[in-house]
Amino acid sequence: MKKLIVVIAVLLLACGTAPAIGFDVRGGVNVSGMTFKPVGGSQFRLAPQVGWHASANVDFNIWKGLGIQAGLGLEERGAKDNDLLSVYSLNYLQLPVSVAYRYSLDDNLTVYAELGGWGAYGLWGNVRTEGKVYPAFGDFARRLDAGLLAGFGAELYGHLHFGFRYSYGLMNTATGDVSSTLGNFYTNGMCFQLGWRF
Repeated sequence: MKKLIVVIAVLLLACGTAPAIGFDVRGGVNVSGMTFKPVGGSQFRLAPQVGWHASANVDFNIWKGLGIQAGLGLEERGAKDNDLLSVYSLNYLQLPVSVAYRYSLDDNLTVYAELGGWGAYGLWGNVRTEGKVYPAFGDFARRLDAGLLAGFGAELYGHLHFGFRYSYGLMNTATGDVSSTLGNFYTNGMCFQLGWRF
């Protein structure tokens, strides 16, 4: 976190002027899944699962529409195995940070694209299988996760936000026992956002 603050401060000093700062809140639907890399003959047919997300975000316009976006929010990820009738539900506190470019098409429409990364910490979750419920974190999944993100979106009338974001996890979230017996799991997902910019 300290390194991020230093990078932002250096960029601000390089610009020589105070950046425009914007705030927004977003919420919406996730279509998430898990990439499975098996060990031995283990097989999982994992299908996507629909979840939710909500976040508060800030952006710093550094130079001519180029800026930095950061946020803090809650996000539900997971997957389901239709063959085993199992559902994996993982809920994270997530911090995304990205470089974004915003372009105003006219007074009422601004579009943007972003590229960056994220870190997440698992707060709660469960695995539901064969009518039983097990805690996800500790037994099945590790709490720490991180990865890359890319997205785009638009703002209408300076306030109403529509966005799409894709994220891919780079960390194996499976615990040591799961990795050695079944394989490695990596989270991924598509995020559809609706929000309001202040």
